[in-house]
Amino acid sequence: MTRAGGVATCLLAVLVLAGCGGPDGSRAAAPQTTVPETAGARTTAPAPASGPATTATTAAAERTRWVPAPAGTWQYQLSGEIDLSVPADVYDIDGQETDAGVVRSLHEAGRRVICYLNAGAYENWRPDAAEFPADVLGRPLDGWPGERWVDVRRLDVLLPILGARMDVCRSKGFDAVEPDNVDGYANETAST
Repeated sequence: MTRAGGVATCLLAVLVLAGCGGPDGSRAAAPQTTVPETAGARTTAPAPASGPATTATTAAAERTRWVPAPAGTWQYQLSGEIDLSVPADVYDIDGQETDAGVVRSLHEAGRRVICYLNAGAYENWRPDAAEFPADVLGRPLDGWPGERWVDVRRLDVLLPILGARMDVCRSKGFDAVEPDNVDGYANETAST
């Protein structure tokens, strides 16, 4: 893909991040709790510099948005049974393979939980793999069997798939989304 593919990848990443929110569809992160400033939360957000007027709901969501602490501790685990005993502030775990009970348990232990989702590549083992038409699949990702780059210019195909994945993250109570493989612009991704 060309440099334009990189722009589309960046746009896709922004759309992915913008889509995660509370169970009612608001932009506020779930759960709607605030942690002390020392843990990296920001209890107020700056008002938009310009643009359309924001609603009271959006303004409230902005005030409660979680921002990770720069010095916080992280547990990044994408496979196997999630080790709930790791004393990390934040867990980054697979959104499709983790059930809501695990997310709830982590929240009860005072942890924040990030929903990993693959935004720029197809994985043949995912429950939604059949929704990717062959014409959006690119080259295999080096070192990742069953995974192929996708043509990020095909937002007509990808946005509904990613939207459904973010709905899963939201329904399970994740605090944020981590879109992976959004660097197609820096890789050989095209199938031909």
